[in-house]
Amino acid sequence: MLLLSLSGRAISRAADQPAGGGNYFAYDVGTRRVVHGWRPIDSLAPR
Repeated sequence: MLLLSLSGRAISRAADQPAGGGNYFAYDVGTRRVVHGWRPIDSLAPR
């Protein structure tokens, strides 16, 4: 629900964390924007 709220989208199951857990999303507090949606925690983000 936090990801949807930060994205300004209505609460729904559409943005549930993928099955199995261990995922993250990124949010830029300076710009107040979601940087990216769910990604597996064991994959590195592009630099």
